[in-house]
Amino acid sequence: MFTLMRDIASGLIALHGSFAGAHGMLSSENCLINDRWQVKISDFGLNMIRESQPMSKRKELLWTAPELLRENNRKGTKEGDVYSFAIICCELVNRETVWNGVEREDDVDGLY
Repeated sequence: MFTLMRDIASGLIALHGSFAGAHGMLSSENCLINDRWQVKISDFGLNMIRESQPMSKRKELLWTAPELLRENNRKGTKEGDVYSFAIICCELVNRETVWNGVEREDDVDGLY
């Protein structure tokens, strides 16, 4: 479990130092595990696609930092990635999906 967390943290360090700057929509669903049990982060650099979707319809809102929801910031930040990473760590430790897998019908205003 801690190796998976370390791999995600290492991936974020590399991503934050790259041209992309921040992932912006990090969730456990885009942390892929290969045949050697190494985590690879996917779906980074897709901000243009993300900006075209209405914020209240995106599933990854459960991993989005509250300050980004309040600001309606669709670009994402390094700090927001750290928040998402913490949620992923909670999922790994608790062995449950985020917020116990509850299907939420709330819009953005209901999440913060």
